[in-house]
Amino acid sequence: MFKTININSDQTLFKNVSIIHYMKINTLYQSMLRALLLGLAAAAGSISIPAGAETISGGETKKAVSVSSREHIFTGSQPGTLGEYLNRHVKAGQSKAASVFMPKAAQATCPTPTITAGGATTFCQGGSVTLTASATGPYNVTTLSGTGTAGETDGAGTSASFRLPTGIAVDASGNAFVSDYNNSNIRKITSTGVTSVFAGAGVAGLVNATGTAAKFDHPAGIAIDNSGNLIVADRKNHVIRKITPAGVTTTIAGTGAAGYVDAARLSAKFDNPTDVAVDEDGNIYVADYGNNRIRKIAAAGGVTTFAGSTAGNVNGTGTAAKFDSPYGITIDGNGVLYVADEDNHNIRKITAAGVVTTFAGSGSAGTANGTGTAASFGAPNGIEADADNNIYVADFTNDLIRKITPARVVTTLMGGTQGAVEGTAGTFKNPSGLTVNSSGHFYI
Repeated sequence: MFKTININSDQTLFKNVSIIHYMKINTLYQSMLRALLLGLAAAAGSISIPAGAETISGGETKKAVSVSSREHIFTGSQPGTLGEYLNRHVKAGQSKAASVFMPKAAQATCPTPTITAGGATTFCQGGSVTLTASATGPYNVTTLSGTGTAGETDGAGTSASFRLPTGIAVDASGNAFVSDYNNSNIRKITSTGVTSVFAGAGVAGLVNATGTAAKFDHPAGIAIDNSGNLIVADRKNHVIRKITPAGVTTTIAGTGAAGYVDAARLSAKFDNPTDVAVDEDGNIYVADYGNNRIRKIAAAGGVTTFAGSTAGNVNGTGTAAKFDSPYGITIDGNGVLYVADEDNHNIRKITAAGVVTTFAGSGSAGTANGTGTAASFGAPNGIEADADNNIYVADFTNDLIRKITPARVVTTLMGGTQGAVEGTAGTFKNPSGLTVNSSGHFYI
């Protein structure tokens, strides 16, 4: 079952990761940063804004609203805001302002309503509204795809089924690609929610081929490079695979046998790689889970160890640092890596020079919010950086989605009770992979 969360405050970028422990989830949650419900054009409409809308510069707002008429337009230019998102829907010739308005000719008697936090107002075309509220509004969880029961069925929405979906990435066209871990294949979900098998035969193996003729063995983390290729951590095959937009699968690093060897790509060895991240230059970083290391596959070279050595919780440079089962990995806009260090229950930061520090987490399991090492996590898995370099974490055993600001302040966005409840009190069961599409729609 795939779920949607309307994240009504901050812009985020979630990526992908997976974990073998969450065998019961069979659920992918999609969280929507900027939610918009557009109905047919009408002579009248209503806008409902949840309590606690967050206003920002220019009077714009990051809160989600329900719009009953296609003529309702939210405008603004602040990146990541609802106004900036909806600017794309303004028709040619229509004016734009930092407010909500209905651009068709107004009736002389049409009032200008005021919308208050938690309230709803109906007004005729031509009316305009300024949104005013404060604090942080609620989240909302809905289902995108999946039945909630393990299976391997293609179809639309909740008619499709998965068997332990893990890594996920979204392309520029809004298609989501999911590593269906226990089905040993890669599934594709279109922007309209139709699920199909993109690559993989559905049985474990190591075969390079096109579409369903290829074979994987429990694929985990997944990312998309600048050419639109999928990069997959093929966990039980101990290799890194590439899938072109045409569905052609090849092995780009690893021998197929577990081990630890830095060498030319197809001579190198990994041990249960769980996640990948690709930088702007095409270098691939691998969370080499079983080796407790972060490996680098150079865009035009072989495989090296970027950071880490034996299991431990030590900050340092390169191989002087230690991780304990690094699971998720992401890269921010400054080229800085962040690692979900699962068994150390913390988030590590790695600079371009290979300097490793603890970004957040005490090193002991817990649910505490706070700054830096005053916070705690429970086996963090999925991790992603947004355009403002905030970091988001799928806090696996705590059933939470967490946020870490650049100032290292950790807060809880949603969850805490294990389950698959939808709505503003949405719950998760061992959340793992995270990503976002170009419209700000999040998938967990």
